[in-house]
Amino acid sequence: MAEVNLLDRTMLENPAIATRPQVAATARSSLRHDPLNPAALRFLAMAAEARSDLPGALALARLSERVTRRDLLTQAMLIEAAVQGGDTATALVHYDRALRTKVNAPALLFPILRAAIEDREIRRALRPYIGADRPWTEAFLREALSQGTHPGLVADLLLTPPRSRARITLASTLSSRMISDLSAARDYETARTYYLTLSGADPMLLTATALDVRSTDARFIPLAWQTMDTAQIGVTFEQGETENGRHAHVQAGPGASATVLRKVLFLPPGNYVATDVRESLAAGPRASAYWQLSCVNRGAPAVPIWTSKAGKSEQPVIPAGCSIQMVELVVTGGDGQEGIEFVVRRFELKRR
Repeated sequence: MAEVNLLDRTMLENPAIATRPQVAATARSSLRHDPLNPAALRFLAMAAEARSDLPGALALARLSERVTRRDLLTQAMLIEAAVQGGDTATALVHYDRALRTKVNAPALLFPILRAAIEDREIRRALRPYIGADRPWTEAFLREALSQGTHPGLVADLLLTPPRSRARITLASTLSSRMISDLSAARDYETARTYYLTLSGADPMLLTATALDVRSTDARFIPLAWQTMDTAQIGVTFEQGETENGRHAHVQAGPGASATVLRKVLFLPPGNYVATDVRESLAAGPRASAYWQLSCVNRGAPAVPIWTSKAGKSEQPVIPAGCSIQMVELVVTGGDGQEGIEFVVRRFELKRR
């Protein structure tokens, strides 16, 4: 048994040794002394697979699993056999067993499972595990997001009914990351849907522009106001005149030019009135700050539809077909040494 265990450790560094004839001979010798050695059974399964005896390999792998479900490479063989046979449900049973019992299983299995969830049927089969409060599911979804999996696929795993308590809890735990990632992918519709499934969600946030506690809740940016700080630009929310009110304190150095605040909106088409109340604290030559409203429908480039730039007296009009908007505050620090500094005391877009 000691020889087999040594081979097991060696194989992690050099997987090719599993198919060497002497390895199979060592495994058979080990089984004569210990007929229930799962690693030896698995080595024989690998040897059978190498000589294209797939039924024999599968039988030996299943026998190894009957001895213990904690052998990661046996589970990997059974996953591969199930995948090759088109049996998604069985493959996920073995994924789950491996991920629940071996701490090193995620490094081997997460990349494979992450690629697989692009398949709708695999997502359908995976949802019960996401909803069963498994210890590996949150880590898997976080890794999927961090490795570039489209957040819409993760949202599908979390939001498609029926939703268990565990899936609802997990969706809440991941809410900030999901809303941010969905918005970065310009999948604003799914970001809105995701937000509205959360306990305590306020539909008014989706149309609110006034600065207050609700609209500046950083957990939900960019559905809430998002600050865009840089090395030369700083934006902070400060206490307003009321308990729930907020002001935005903006500072930009000379030569700086950037969007400093932004928020996604779902306003209906129509005519609007913009209210913009600011307190100027400093402003050098050619320093400026203006609001811009754009249509940001999915699959189309952003289209500016209104600006508060000097000389523009028109009020905002949201056209039909512009179902999603982005409002931004754009600041330029100008040419002087002062830059620009001001406080936004009130900003609102209200329908006429």
